[in-house]
Amino acid sequence: MKEKSIGLEKLYRLKSDYIYSDKDNLHKILFNLLSNAVRHTPDKGKIRIYANQFTERGTGRLLQYISVSNSGSSIAPEEIEKIFNRFYRIPDRNKYLGYGQSSTGIGLHIVKEIVTLLQGVIQVKSSPRAGVCFRIYFPVVLCEEAESEGYRESGKPLPVEDKIEPFIVVDKDKPTLLLVEDNPDMRYYIKNMLKDKYNVAEANNGEAGYKMARNILPDFIVSDLMMPVCDGADFCRKIREDEGLCHIPFLLLTANSSESARIESYEQGVDGYVTKPFEQAVLLAHIEAILKNRDLRRKKLVEEDWNVAALEVAHSDQQFMSRVMELLEKNFSDPEFGVKEMADKLHISYTLIYKKFISLTGIPPVRFILLYRLQIAKKILENSKNNNVIVSEIAYRVGFNDSKYFSRCFMKQYKVTPSSMIK
Repeated sequence: MKEKSIGLEKLYRLKSDYIYSDKDNLHKILFNLLSNAVRHTPDKGKIRIYANQFTERGTGRLLQYISVSNSGSSIAPEEIEKIFNRFYRIPDRNKYLGYGQSSTGIGLHIVKEIVTLLQGVIQVKSSPRAGVCFRIYFPVVLCEEAESEGYRESGKPLPVEDKIEPFIVVDKDKPTLLLVEDNPDMRYYIKNMLKDKYNVAEANNGEAGYKMARNILPDFIVSDLMMPVCDGADFCRKIREDEGLCHIPFLLLTANSSESARIESYEQGVDGYVTKPFEQAVLLAHIEAILKNRDLRRKKLVEEDWNVAALEVAHSDQQFMSRVMELLEKNFSDPEFGVKEMADKLHISYTLIYKKFISLTGIPPVRFILLYRLQIAKKILENSKNNNVIVSEIAYRVGFNDSKYFSRCFMKQYKVTPSSMIK
């Protein structure tokens, strides 16, 4: 507002400064309406906020009235009903927009959904002379100052900064997804799409997203392309260059559908690319497709003689898996060599090595080591047919202290006993 020298006029006529209502949703309503007003107000224009409380005739209900109006723009009558439709954007209504202020077409849709949830209504009045005014009415109950969460002077507006809630794992059985999007409307909308299947962490630019990724080690990343501070392409590059994060699947969202943008994104190492606007089913299908493709590559790794190239992952992940295979080749016969010893030699934590193995191979590291030993044992047995070979000796050669345990593991994996393979 300061950059455009926009004036802000506030008028509050309230019976009480405190009401019982949904504070978070009211914050979203005001944030969206004020952001919308700023986007469509010319330099040195004016935005007006008015709030009132009155008793509704006929019902006796106490209603909260809030209006946000701006000068210098108008909406044609035939467009007024359409503006609340998801992804709808009025053509040629961008003349006052600055960098980073492009409309996503979902802010007013979210506002109407919330107002309906509050059992209220939203109306729009517009004229070339007076500008645009959004009016909302919803029922409230007054409360005393002492009962309210905190004191707020009636002349002091609610903050409208982009607030990122601290990440808390809600369901340990769900994978963690990091959502990086600078537009609060779009981030709120996408989070609602994903929250039933994932624990969703949030960041509003690539720099904050990178710090969050290092902190929580997510199972999947969904990021917008155009963002301030650090855009999605640079964010993806940072992820791919970080050995501790490069295994994480990365899906890019963008309004730029050009072929050159797609090529540039894939060159940075993204796993998938979705063009805005999109439906929930499309986004979820892309995420599932990326994960399914990784599952197929994992199975290929085990089925095709443990060839790391079958994973078809980023170069840094190929290097990581090559080092893992070298360590296993040198140490599989040592019964003391396990996940802890591998993590120490790779100079990474147990948490990180577990996450990387799950993401790259679909197998926990302890089982990966076990399967590698069994695969070596199977090769030895296949090459020892009709020879005088003792199963217990082979068990010890591949790092098992207990030959009975070795036989049970072998039988479970290959559906045959080790002794039957040498007869």
